Amino acid sequence: MDPVLVVVVVLVVGGLIATWFVLRNRRATPVDDEWTLPPEDEPSAPGEPIRQVLTREALVDPDRRLDPSKWDNSPDGEPEEVEGDLPTHFDREYLRKRQEE
Repeated sequence: MDPVLVVVVVLVVGGLIATWFVLRNRRATPVDDEWTLPPEDEPSAPGEPIRQVLTREALVDPDRRLDPSKWDNSPDGEPEEVEGDLPTHFDREYLRKRQEE
């Protein structure tokens, strides 16, 4: 078979597939299919607790009151004894002494 003919057939088939794909995806979806309202909730019985819903106000202005009652105020364990004074900077002499110990 002639190679030019094969290339033309492949291009025609590719063009047909591309045209079919574009036409299939260009159809407008009906507005009813794009957005449907959620079903209305039944009114809650008086004995049921109120369901909390995340609102815009809760996101924009959250409750930021400080509640220290939930803090862990238990005493720490035994403080570790630090041997000697800690240096203000680490130099070669300090590191050498530390290595010799």
